[in-house]
Amino acid sequence: MARATDARADFEFWSPIEVRVPIVRTPSPTWPRVDLRLIGEPRFAVRFNGLEQLFFRAGPVVYFTPWMFVGAHGTVLADALVTPAGMPTRLEEEVRAELEPNFFGRLGPITLASRNRLEYRWRQTFQRLRFRTQLRVNLAPVGWVVMPFVQDELLFDLWDTRVSADAMLPAGVSPTPGFNQNRTMVGVGVQLTSSIRLDVSALVRVRQQPGMAEWAVDVGPWIGLFVDVPKLDAPAATTTSARTITDAPAATGVAERR
Repeated sequence: MARATDARADFEFWSPIEVRVPIVRTPSPTWPRVDLRLIGEPRFAVRFNGLEQLFFRAGPVVYFTPWMFVGAHGTVLADALVTPAGMPTRLEEEVRAELEPNFFGRLGPITLASRNRLEYRWRQTFQRLRFRTQLRVNLAPVGWVVMPFVQDELLFDLWDTRVSADAMLPAGVSPTPGFNQNRTMVGVGVQLTSSIRLDVSALVRVRQQPGMAEWAVDVGPWIGLFVDVPKLDAPAATTTSARTITDAPAATGVAERR
């Protein structure tokens, strides 16, 4: 098996795929639209000589207004833990329960998407509660199919039961709740069809080492595919312009790293 090396910095590659399955359809993204959201995501890292994490997320997404939807998900993931030199990589399972309000809208040629997720995380070795807030800004004039974007996400641990016996922590040191990670992305979204978007970007992640004062910087490509529910035709009197990235949750499927 592959062995994990120094975790202070790394080159990584993340590639999520999100698919929406319609439950209640509407002509526009507003009440009472309900989708089933399915997300799979492998992540690879040089320090693990391959697979770092593998995610599967599923749950309903409910649109309450033309500018807000809320997701409720269950997530299962396998995580490759950093182990002492010479020891094989150990995979650990984690399950999560997530509540995720999202806000989105347009200001002229700019579209905005704000994702705010509260997640309870459980493993056999610990329990954690985390809050993360993400903002994505797209340059997306109506009719554009290639849309540059910038995105940033802040992550905060609110509660953490890990103890120094955990292999991820130095002996005798426990993590301190608070801000411990930032993820920045710069890239382009390409609207392949009215309901399928491909995102290609560069990812820079700054993360605090568990239980330590030092921070690590990881870089790498992030390539995501979003498959939305095909839009229903609106009545002739209320037909709007072609669908753009505004209607899709532009902050979807981003990096879920611990």
